[in-house]
Amino acid sequence: MHTPLRPWTPQARRAARDAAGLTSSARAIEIACSRNAAVRVALAGSRAARIGVLILLSTDPHPAVRAAVAANPVLASSASTIRRLAHDPSLEVRDALQQNVAVRESAPTATASPALAAA
Repeated sequence: MHTPLRPWTPQARRAARDAAGLTSSARAIEIACSRNAAVRVALAGSRAARIGVLILLSTDPHPAVRAAVAANPVLASSASTIRRLAHDPSLEVRDALQQNVAVRESAPTATASPALAAA
């Protein structure tokens, strides 16, 4: 769905593998603070990511990271983050949010945004 970003260093590959099977909140936050956007994209797209980490990543300066957050089904539990991403300046982020079935099926307050109503 999202284009992988380069460069993939051994440390970045290890962090991306860790993002897929997170067991520790501390490790998730460490990965979320990575300088490598591809690692942050992998974490943002992980279904194992906790909502607090996704909220943190939803403010990432890189649009691919925010788009991965918007596409994550776990996001459906945070109405305020959904509203913020629905008004994101990046079309990629707004499109990912509109295609997120879990968000569309979430509480009506979360989908009250005009950007999501059109989906």
